[in-house]
Amino acid sequence: MYRLLHDLDWVLALRSPAATAIFSGFSWTGYTPFIMLFLPLGYWAWNKSVFTRLALFVFISALLNALLKDFFQDPRPDSIYHLDSHVPRSYGMPSGHAQTAVVLWFWLAHEMRRRWIWYLAIVMVLGTCFSRLYLGVHDLEDVLTGVAVGGLCIGCFRWTQSAVWNRWREINWIFRIGIVLLFEFFIFVIWPRGLFPWALQTAGVLFGWFAGAACERIYVGYQPSKSAWRVISACLIGIASIYLLFILRKTLAGNASSLIMSFISAAFTGLYITLILPVVFRLSRLAGDRAQRFPPPNRGAIR
Repeated sequence: MYRLLHDLDWVLALRSPAATAIFSGFSWTGYTPFIMLFLPLGYWAWNKSVFTRLALFVFISALLNALLKDFFQDPRPDSIYHLDSHVPRSYGMPSGHAQTAVVLWFWLAHEMRRRWIWYLAIVMVLGTCFSRLYLGVHDLEDVLTGVAVGGLCIGCFRWTQSAVWNRWREINWIFRIGIVLLFEFFIFVIWPRGLFPWALQTAGVLFGWFAGAACERIYVGYQPSKSAWRVISACLIGIASIYLLFILRKTLAGNASSLIMSFISAAFTGLYITLILPVVFRLSRLAGDRAQRFPPPNRGAIR
């Protein structure tokens, strides 16, 4: 059983240039560039409520994954197996790609309730999970644990959508933002080892996205335009500006090592995606009609 869970010699016989290109593509969908491309596009062009929930759940899952990696401190497979040059300096169990794939694609399929999205979700989850084995950066134990944790996350996230949480949804949005910030602070206090910067940045984007989406829903009311060229224009402008923002963040990161500044810059990125850019799109007439006018201030900002 130990050999089955940890041995990767069997993947060597499966490798070929074509297969490596295919599974590298699957693996790319679990990294930050794809996540920060896919989620904003869905928010601006498809359904902001669905993609807000999806983004929050993905970021919460990613934060939990980093916490579990530092708790278990299980090493990755030997570097002689590695074909992925982008592997971060983190532990192996649970696999972040496997966990994120389960949460991202299965929750999206659950939200959209379309058969073809379920088919796509199954292909993406299986392909992403196998890619981590094929590229030699996780063993079977890492991947199975990631899938199990992702499944538990899905169950917990579905529970948060039940009537049990109605009282939370009625809390004033400002207090909800404060509670999220306090929760993140508590997580960092109990962190089992030195705080990994990537985890802090994930928490920052989570906080910024939550706060920005709450403010946007009440004060902006962004909806995608019915004009295809306006939606495409808004998305191109948004992605280009986010790319420039990431370049600026990397430049600033090289000049400042403060963890607080790292959190603030990541939080600004989330706020920029969900609040600042929707305001820009409305002012530049790249957005549709306002969703609704000024709901009561004590209504939940995110449903």
